[in-house]
Amino acid sequence: MRRVQAVSILGGTFIVILSLLLACAPQATPPTSTKPSEPAPSTVKFMLFTDLTGPTASVQQMTNEGYGKYIDYVNANGGVKGKMGTAKVELLLVDTAYNPAKAKAGYSKAKSDGAICLASNMSALNDAIVSDLEKDKIPGLAGSQGVKACWSDWSYTAGPPGVADSMSTWAKMMSERWTTSGKTGKPRLAMIGEDVPYVPLMLMSIRPYCEENGIPLTIEIFPPGSTDTSTQLLRLKEAGVDWAMYCSTPVGLITLLKDYTRLGMKTPLHTQYSCGIGDVLTAVGAPVVEGVELLTWHIPMLQSETIQAPPILKVAKGIWNTNHPGKVPSDNFMYCYSDSVILMDILKLALDDVAPQDLTGETLKKYGFDRVKDYDGQGLCAKFSYVEGDHWGPKHMGLWQCKGGALYPSSGWVENTKKYPKPN
Repeated sequence: MRRVQAVSILGGTFIVILSLLLACAPQATPPTSTKPSEPAPSTVKFMLFTDLTGPTASVQQMTNEGYGKYIDYVNANGGVKGKMGTAKVELLLVDTAYNPAKAKAGYSKAKSDGAICLASNMSALNDAIVSDLEKDKIPGLAGSQGVKACWSDWSYTAGPPGVADSMSTWAKMMSERWTTSGKTGKPRLAMIGEDVPYVPLMLMSIRPYCEENGIPLTIEIFPPGSTDTSTQLLRLKEAGVDWAMYCSTPVGLITLLKDYTRLGMKTPLHTQYSCGIGDVLTAVGAPVVEGVELLTWHIPMLQSETIQAPPILKVAKGIWNTNHPGKVPSDNFMYCYSDSVILMDILKLALDDVAPQDLTGETLKKYGFDRVKDYDGQGLCAKFSYVEGDHWGPKHMGLWQCKGGALYPSSGWVENTKKYPKPN
């Protein structure tokens, strides 16, 4: 009996110890049916022509931000997502100093670093580089298009067909406004601005348009950095101009607006999307820009909060307020932000058919650019398509008038006048 009892005691002790060991052992995790994690986004490289050190540096600062900050926003929210995968975008800045030779050298460097697309808002440089785009099969997206590049199968326009076409469209709008108001004859128009590289392009189509339609046109150009534009403004006053369009940089517009006020000028003043009211409002104050109108192809960020806006405009305001708290939104920032929205949506189209690691300039063109149909920049502009022989992008412009520091529409979307003449 004693022996059996001992064995029983030992057996009970063993069972207790075994139970304790099993309780302390790590438990097997049951299999789960969770979805496998997605692969990390690939990186796609684009290049951006800019001017950090040349004659348009004051304008291009906001170009860089408009493009770059939206891309940063997209990347921070997971990247551009298509059916074939997700890509994050690396933007390579090319400082051209608005010089064709520097632009070509920078383009070659960015291409060798893997860039498969060019973004540029420099009309003359778009013409200088277009043969390289064709040779290398790299698509380009231009916010302000060149004359030669307009006709290339490898160049696409994000804004209207260049600043030149915008100016003749403005002349058309003013002529229609004149007629609608019941006035007879033709309005007297003026172009005034600094002597910077893109101004001659602005005059390219408005001169012949005004000549063909019998519209008197006065042109006044002053040197960059001028501190007094009184001479030019007094000539406009003497000519009896009905509307004047400013056509260069924010620095020159600040000087012009101050002189406008000092001289008591009554001629209604307009400006355009590459140098908007938001770019100068802080420097001159709301009373000085009261009544000034902005010509643009997209909804401006300064549009009154009382007007319903698309969600993508609210994103722009959020990005601006995060990076520039308490500051007036820049129209030039918004102009290039709109370009960036178009470019990212083109990339998304391509990613629906091509895996990000397989993207090239050719596949981005074929499955992205060439598939843009009835697209409105997520509500920022009038609808447009890219079709064979017509890469002109948005073909409508609108006017917004400044009232109390905010912008209100003063026209509907007006169809552009015509394309640039095809080079021989």
